[in-house]
Amino acid sequence: VAEDLATPQQSGALVLFLVAYYGLFAAVVGGMPVALDATAGERERASLEPLLATPASALEIVAGKWIAVAGFAALVVLVTLTGFWLTLSFAPLPPVGIPFLFGAREFARFVAILAPMIALMPAALLWLGSRGRTIKEAQTNLSLLLFLVSIIPVVQLFLQRREPEWLVAVPVSGQYVLLNRALRGEAIPWSDLALSWAVPAALAALLLWAIARRYENEAVLAGK
Repeated sequence: VAEDLATPQQSGALVLFLVAYYGLFAAVVGGMPVALDATAGERERASLEPLLATPASALEIVAGKWIAVAGFAALVVLVTLTGFWLTLSFAPLPPVGIPFLFGAREFARFVAILAPMIALMPAALLWLGSRGRTIKEAQTNLSLLLFLVSIIPVVQLFLQRREPEWLVAVPVSGQYVLLNRALRGEAIPWSDLALSWAVPAALAALLLWAIARRYENEAVLAGK
């Protein structure tokens, strides 16, 4: 007969980690298919040149791509969080030692915390995708980013140290910290939430500008 030797605290920590991890990862990979098709896919199909020949500026084209990818990523995040809500709201978690619920309050807090990733990751995916001449090449570029993003929460879990206050400003790490606070029912100061938004927003703007500059260069049409 199998016997679970995990303490209630250990069981709760594992479920808390999984909920935060998959919520964060949904924001990371949600827009990946659209980003690949909108960048390397267009170069592979030779449809980028007609697009750049339109009256729209390179920045407007990039902004349109970003809105499409971010919208798809947001949809994936909402579907993922809805799955958490349907599963965890009705599961008998406290009786089995898992001291949190996932209701409407947690749902709203997750959306607010993950919003910076929904803005930043599509920009990062578009930038990496724009550097690939084919979808296969772009997938290789994106694989390293996905690995780094996926390993950060695991490292933080095993460090088991109190996070410094400035960590909330670091993309991915900051979101993971705040998601855990939300699940534990802790208060999240507006200053921490604003700080977790500031750096991703600045990086997203910088990446979009870099993509636009790349599209303004005719070398991109020559496959460079």
